[in-house]
This record gives sequence, C-alpha cells and structure tokens, in this order.
Amino acid sequence: MNRDILGIDFGTTNSKMAYMLLDEPVIIENSEVKKITPSVVYFKGEDDVIVRMCQNLI
Repeated sequence: MNRDILGIDFGTTNSKMAYMLLDEPVIIENSEVKKITPSVVYFKGEDDVIVRMCQNLI
C-alpha cells in the first residue's frame, strides 16, 4: 500500500514540515531556503497575513 505522509511540527519558536521518501524523512525548505521557519504569524486587517519575512516590522 502506498501512503503519502506529511509531518508538520508547529513549534512555539520554530516550525518545519517533512515528508517520507523511501522510509526516510525529507525536510521541506521554505521560500528562504531554510529548513526551519520561525513561528510568527501576524494578521493585519482582514486580508493581510504576514509570516516570517516581515516579522521585524510587527
């Protein structure tokens, strides 16, 4: 049986995602080519969501 598995670790400080490939986990890199992403999400208004790259502007 073939199963697709995606693991998500929502940490208090950092988060990461990984999938399984040939019985080994592969960590997914973010848009900044890093394997961990700070757990920062800021909702500005109804339509604007700011994540990671703008965290210093909050």
